[in-house]
Amino acid sequence: MIKIAEVARSHIADLELAHDDTAVCRETLRQKMAEFERALILQALETARGNKAKAARILGITERIMGLRVEKYAIDPKVFRLSG
Repeated sequence: MIKIAEVARSHIADLELAHDDTAVCRETLRQKMAEFERALILQALETARGNKAKAARILGITERIMGLRVEKYAIDPKVFRLSG
């Protein structure tokens, strides 16, 4: 008969192995999603030549959300007005 302690040790060992396998990937899903969101915002601002309202429409978000994301990611829309 298998003892509970043995099963627990087995599961802990499995978790440790799984943890070692994922240690290579240090970035979390949240970090990757933030990078992707920032890249989309940058692309939309470039297309809209720095116009936040137009960039928001391109992405299908409100102007308020665009403003919050621009602030969150410390993006300066003026940079895109000068380029092009």
